[in-house]
Amino acid sequence: MSDHAVFGKVWAIMLKKSKYWEEKAIKQESPRALYQTPLYTMVLSRSFNGVKATNGYYCPELSNAAHQYIGITSTSTHDGLIESAKLGNIMAMYTVMCHFSVYKVNRHLLFRQLKTRLDYKNYGPSSLLNLLDQSQTPKAFCAAIKHGS
Repeated sequence: MSDHAVFGKVWAIMLKKSKYWEEKAIKQESPRALYQTPLYTMVLSRSFNGVKATNGYYCPELSNAAHQYIGITSTSTHDGLIESAKLGNIMAMYTVMCHFSVYKVNRHLLFRQLKTRLDYKNYGPSSLLNLLDQSQTPKAFCAAIKHGS
């Protein structure tokens, strides 16, 4: 049990540091932070759902740190990813365009942004660029990625 407590304390320290830097990055509208923080929050929410901060598994510090991290963002996961996509994060564009029911996003606009954001000279030959060249619509692009074409 003491190993679990030590491991939990190390994770608590890491989460606190991560929370500090993620909050700074979100305030500066970092597309990467706006994309990753909601994802990490989802994972932690699942892991600590219903666990009170003062009564963690083997380590109350870890539970407390996880609950504080989960509270970083006041926006929903969906809104955070949409904001990241609008700021140019390519993975967020793909995630929002292909994996979410997009109720406030114009998929065609995101698809055009994805095409313009990718610099062919810097990316070189890649499967993503080939898919963008072959598929002229968001639906075709998402279907091609889903089927591994």
